[in-house]
Amino acid sequence: MLSRKKLIGTFVDDPYNVERKNTFRGLGRIKYGITWLVDRLTSFICYAWISNSSSIGKSNSEHLGISERRIKVIYRGRDTSQFPVWKPPQSEAFHFIAIGRLYEKKGYPELLEAFTILKKKRPEARLNIYGEGAYRQQMETYIREHGLSAHITLHGNVAGAWKHIYQAHCFVFPSRFEGFSGALVEAMMTGVPIISSDIPMNLEAVEHNNTALVHRLRDAVDLADKMEYMMDHFDRMQKMGERARNLAFEKYDIKSIARQYERQLGDFIEGKI
Repeated sequence: MLSRKKLIGTFVDDPYNVERKNTFRGLGRIKYGITWLVDRLTSFICYAWISNSSSIGKSNSEHLGISERRIKVIYRGRDTSQFPVWKPPQSEAFHFIAIGRLYEKKGYPELLEAFTILKKKRPEARLNIYGEGAYRQQMETYIREHGLSAHITLHGNVAGAWKHIYQAHCFVFPSRFEGFSGALVEAMMTGVPIISSDIPMNLEAVEHNNTALVHRLRDAVDLADKMEYMMDHFDRMQKMGERARNLAFEKYDIKSIARQYERQLGDFIEGKI
């Protein structure tokens, strides 16, 4: 600001939503409040902001007192040439896959409970989880105590984990709160059938019964129902995956995203906001 240069900020997450706030206790809640206050008091420094989703932009606007007029939305992109068409695996078992850090906020408690419900009806179901994090021990304990070791595999951190989507029948994304998810975009680009939670960021990417099945947030029973429905109507689900792939190629191609950034930054330089 002192140099009279226009500073452009970015919003890639939704740090002040209720779900995230409720994860803090005691001193952590105080630190959270201080961080919010500093962010709110300094938000005027930026001339404008680029958000990677409308819902993230709106949430930050409300919590930080920033006019939505100063926030422009440009989604995150991926190189579409890296995503061949997914084809259903030839396997007697039905493989679900989840990718993400092992934290409660990613919805893993609901996913494990949902899978427990599903397995009683559909013993051929399998769940492969890629990622690492502080919640791993609790997940391992749950899997062991519920006799799921032969059905659920925690693979840990694996380079290029998204490539394992091609070995699965369905991508599951039960996150409680999220930025605009790169993992969800990658799953869409493969064309694999998808189940996701109904948080606003996910609903900007997928539409229930059109490009994915959407389950109610934190609702393990509803998630189990959606997983069973996925298995029972797999032909229809594959059509949804195709539509999701076509949409993702249209909206999130990295070359198109780069051009949007170039145009938007040019507008900022010229004072168009």
